[in-house]
Amino acid sequence: MDRSLLSEDDIFINQEFESCNSYYERICNHLLREEKVDINYLHSIKEREKNFPTGLNTGKICVAIPHTDFQHCKTNQLVITTLKRPVYFKQMDDPTKLCGVNIIIQILFYTPDKQVELLKQLMNLIQNQNFLQDVLDANNKKTILNLFEKGN
Repeated sequence: MDRSLLSEDDIFINQEFESCNSYYERICNHLLREEKVDINYLHSIKEREKNFPTGLNTGKICVAIPHTDFQHCKTNQLVITTLKRPVYFKQMDDPTKLCGVNIIIQILFYTPDKQVELLKQLMNLIQNQNFLQDVLDANNKKTILNLFEKGN
């Protein structure tokens, strides 16, 4: 994974949220304060999640990869959050089902051409339960940066 997509400021370890909406509220407001997204980003990502859910039942450790339209972002970046307790997201492949997500990898794009390439890289990573377990077990931001940078 390209190091320029990762920032310690946007890695959150062992967090607790009541719901995916409370996750969006806190993380999107953080991104707005950092000036990485515009004022419409929060509304846009919540609406996109309703219509195109991002929960992935990848096995024992589940992942969500929320993202929204590039025009609301001011950078290309990943926001990585590990959770103390799972947060339920509707599944991407079957929106009638929920999966308890342990890791949220939010993607910011300001150019649409980066989206497909980045999603491909992420899909390869998140299919590896050992990688996901290492991310979940990490207790500091540098470890998570190194895991994503090495990609295993």
